[in-house]
Amino acid sequence: MRRTVIGVIVFGVLVTFAAREASAIPPFARKYGTSCSTCHVAIPKLNAYGDAFRRNGYALPAADKAFIKEKPVALGAKAWEQLWPNAIWPGEITGSVPFGVYMHQRLVVQFSETDYKNTLIFDAPHELELLMGANLANISFFGEWIFYEKEKNAAGLKRLFMQFNDVLGKHGLGENTLNIKLGRIEVGTMGGYKDGTRRLTMEHPITGDLRALENTGLAGWDTGYRWRMRDQQAGLEFNGILGHYFEYAVGVVNGEGSTVSEAKGSNSTNKDLFARIAYKFGGMGLDGYGTGEGLNETENWRDDSFTIGVYTYSGTTLKAGTSPSPSTENEFDRVGIDLRWQAGAFDLLAGYIDGSDGLDGTIGSDNVDSAAWFIEPTYRFMPWLIGLIRFEQYSVDCAGGGYDSVTAACAPGGTGILKEGTRINPHLLVLLRPNIRFGVEYLYENRDWWKGHQPSPGTDDAKSSKWVKFNFQLVF
Repeated sequence: MRRTVIGVIVFGVLVTFAAREASAIPPFARKYGTSCSTCHVAIPKLNAYGDAFRRNGYALPAADKAFIKEKPVALGAKAWEQLWPNAIWPGEITGSVPFGVYMHQRLVVQFSETDYKNTLIFDAPHELELLMGANLANISFFGEWIFYEKEKNAAGLKRLFMQFNDVLGKHGLGENTLNIKLGRIEVGTMGGYKDGTRRLTMEHPITGDLRALENTGLAGWDTGYRWRMRDQQAGLEFNGILGHYFEYAVGVVNGEGSTVSEAKGSNSTNKDLFARIAYKFGGMGLDGYGTGEGLNETENWRDDSFTIGVYTYSGTTLKAGTSPSPSTENEFDRVGIDLRWQAGAFDLLAGYIDGSDGLDGTIGSDNVDSAAWFIEPTYRFMPWLIGLIRFEQYSVDCAGGGYDSVTAACAPGGTGILKEGTRINPHLLVLLRPNIRFGVEYLYENRDWWKGHQPSPGTDDAKSSKWVKFNFQLVF
C-alpha cells in the first residue's frame, strides 16, 4: 500500500500542474462569450439558470439574441417569413462548428477481500467523447458520441436527439407549453436526477442504476436482462412548462435501450411508456422566469427552492427460449419520487423508486418486487470546492406464485429476498478551472445477494470498501 499512496500523491501533483496549462470552453460558452459557471454548478451539473437554458432548447431564458457573440449564418432573408407558405421559412446555423470534447482520466485504488487483494489501476484515458449541440431557431439538437471508453475504441452513440421548441407559443398558450423531443434520449422519468445535468459523482444514483433482476439467480434473467431507468432510449417525448413552475414529460420508447425495436423479438410491436410531473416552490422559474438582464457568473448556484416530482415507467420484455419455459415475458412497472431542496450553498437531492416485474411463462409465473432510495446532501465550501455524500439502499424480493418449478427458480432457497444492499458514496470536488475538475471519490458497499446463501469468505467482496477513484475531467 506504500507504493499505492506514493502513486496517488504523484498523480495529484501531475493533475494540478497539468491543469494550469489548459484553457478552453465548450460550444455554448463560446457562442455567448461567457464562463461555464454561468450555467453549471460544476460540469456536468447545471444550476437553475443552466437548467432553464436546457429546457428552452439551448437558448438563454431572457434576451437570448442580445448575448450571442458569434454571429449566426442566415439561411434566407428575414422577409421570407412574410411570404410563407410561398417561400421556405428562413433559418440560421451557428457561426462555428457546434462541437466540444470531453476527456476523463482516472486513477483507481481498488480494494478486495478476495485473492486479487488491493490493486492500483491507471484507467487513463477512461473516456473521450464528442459533444454536439445547437439552437437553430426553435429547433435544437444535442448529442454525445463516445470515441473511447474503458479500454474500447469507438464505443459509439450515447444520445442524440432533436427538439422542436415552443410548438404552441404562437397560439397564445405561453412559452414552452409544449416541446417535442425525438431521438435517443435520457427518458423523462430521470428529470429529477438526470445523469447529464444533476450528477457530480462518478457513481450513479441507485434509483436510476438498479438492475432489479441482475445477480438474483433467476434463470434466464439474472445476466441477460439488464434494463435500468437511466439507460438511453430511442423514442418520442412531449414535455413542457406551465405557469413557470410546473413541468411535465410523457413519452414512448422502444425499450431495452435499443435504437430499433427488433430486440423484443416477436413482441416488437410493444413499446415502453413513461410520464413525469414536478412542481418547484420558490427560486427561479423552470423556464428562467425571474432572470435578470445580465449573465451572472458568480454565486449563481444559489436558488433557494424546493422541487418535488413523481414519475412512472411501464414496459415489456420478451425472452425467447429461456428456462424453465420456451418463452418468458416480463411486464414491469416502476413508480418513483424525486426531491430537491436548495438553500444557499446547500443542495439536497433524494429519490425513491418502487418496482414490480411479472415474469409470466407458459407454465407459471413469478413476481419480483424491488425498491431503492438515496439521499445526497451537497455543500459548496468555496466557489471552487464542493463536497457531498450519498447514502442509498436497495432490495429485491421474489414474491413467487404460479407453478412450483418456476418459483423454485426464484432463488436458492425459494421465495424471499433475492438481494439487498447499502452503499455510502462520498465525493470531494475541486474546480481547477470552470471547465476543469478534479475529484476524489470513495465507495463502500454492504450487500447480501441470495439471502441465506452467502459465498465462502475470501471469494466475494460482500461487505467491504470497494474503491477510491481520483478523477480528472475537462471539456473544451
